[in-house]
Amino acid sequence: QDQPKVYLLAGNIYQTISEQNNDSRLMRRAYTYYNKAFDMALVSNDRSSIDICFSNLLAAAHSLDCIDKLGSVWRAYSTLSVGRGDVRRRYNHSAYRMYTLWHDRKLRAAIGEVEGQIRSTPADAEHARLVVNALLNKGRLLFELRLTAGALSELRKAQRLSDRAGLKDALLEIYELRARILQAAHQTKEANESYNHYLKLKDSLYISRQLSNIDEMQFGYDLKKKDEKLRMEQAHRQRLFVLAVMLVAIALVLAVML
Repeated sequence: QDQPKVYLLAGNIYQTISEQNNDSRLMRRAYTYYNKAFDMALVSNDRSSIDICFSNLLAAAHSLDCIDKLGSVWRAYSTLSVGRGDVRRRYNHSAYRMYTLWHDRKLRAAIGEVEGQIRSTPADAEHARLVVNALLNKGRLLFELRLTAGALSELRKAQRLSDRAGLKDALLEIYELRARILQAAHQTKEANESYNHYLKLKDSLYISRQLSNIDEMQFGYDLKKKDEKLRMEQAHRQRLFVLAVMLVAIALVLAVML
């Protein structure tokens, strides 16, 4: 069960760097790793990794505007059982519907889905990020509908919860989105203040990331070695299969001759 988590971590790293640098190429790499992690988690029945992989796949697919390409992944995920305490799995089902509606430009229907997520997801330490994500998505949807006051209200709720839960990366998204909303509303002074908060926090997080660069380089090296090991194991299994087939064929020939 370690392997899905390795590829999940790789996806997290690429997604974080992609979002901080608006680099869709890196987001595509994150999407690829999340796909691989999801497939492995399904095979090993790693329940928690399956749910986290699917959550991250949704976010990456939405960012890349390819939510319609998740059909086979959704079919596999939607067949899994949903228990009473499966908060994330229920959230994911709603999130898939919400992102699909968003992709189809059915914005008000998408808002209905996201409001259901906010109502049904507890804002405790374990699930705070899910609620913040829902509030952010509602803010983005309201912004697309040009409902500025409503969008800013959702961001205030998201900021209070992010402050309480210590979700600094979520605060980064909140400051950046608020700056864009205020700029579009021609509230330049407030937009600049929010953008300055965004830049200061981004610099702080960037320094933290620089301090962990050596660990990430080692991680990348370890990941490459793991990929090579998997390929070698697959090639070895294929050779054993071919050898077994040849031995069976030889045995049949000898049986006929004797």
